[in-house]
Amino acid sequence: MTKATEISKCLVNISDVKNLEDRETNYLNNEGEFWIQLGTAVTPTDYYTEIFLQQMFTGERSRCYIQTKSGVQIEFTVKMLKIEFINYLYKLTVAEVYQLALQYKQNGVTMFKKYPKFAQEYFCRAAKCLISYQPFDVLTESSEHVNPRDLQSLFANLQTNIAACLVKEGRYEDVLHVTEFVEQNNEQVSDKAIYRRALALCNLNKYEEAKELIEKSNYAENKEFCGLYDRIKNEWRRSDERYTNMVKKMFG
Repeated sequence: MTKATEISKCLVNISDVKNLEDRETNYLNNEGEFWIQLGTAVTPTDYYTEIFLQQMFTGERSRCYIQTKSGVQIEFTVKMLKIEFINYLYKLTVAEVYQLALQYKQNGVTMFKKYPKFAQEYFCRAAKCLISYQPFDVLTESSEHVNPRDLQSLFANLQTNIAACLVKEGRYEDVLHVTEFVEQNNEQVSDKAIYRRALALCNLNKYEEAKELIEKSNYAENKEFCGLYDRIKNEWRRSDERYTNMVKKMFG
């Protein structure tokens, strides 16, 4: 017997849903028999439901429980009627992996505003799909049926999106790590990547590096960049003033 993989389709029967209240879901609102394509959940409840499904065999019936932050326990019964296997992730072609990464990225974009933690999971999942093909420039479009530049562009975009999630959590050192590609000055670096790296540098009090990074871009044409640039200069000045006053108190 075979369990579902990350890309399987599952024919399930959902019943006896309890304590769902007003939580968003595309799966648990549909009691009865229907297909679920794994890897397409865009709500937390559905994301966890897919995790349950990947643990089940055909014909298995399970009572599932999801504990929410507020302490409410969502309950439902699911029966796995059929698994459309499709393939293992590691057996997919480069073109198929690229399309899967695009799907995960779109899921993350959809969830980012309301559920940034889950968005980050999708962005990381997409990046993991692509990372085994690095360096992308050794691939050939004719043999892999996907442009290596598209792979590189998507990977950089995913890193930029992961950085946005890390900024929300205040994990600025991690932002610097994931945006190291910005310093390579290649043509695929986006303004968003530059901005998020500069923001992290500013929040870590690395004002000179942040200022120099922004000055490499067309910051004068972007209000968001201008605002950050002014903030960097003002905080840098105040930092220098505090240091000067401290020295005066110690040695004046």
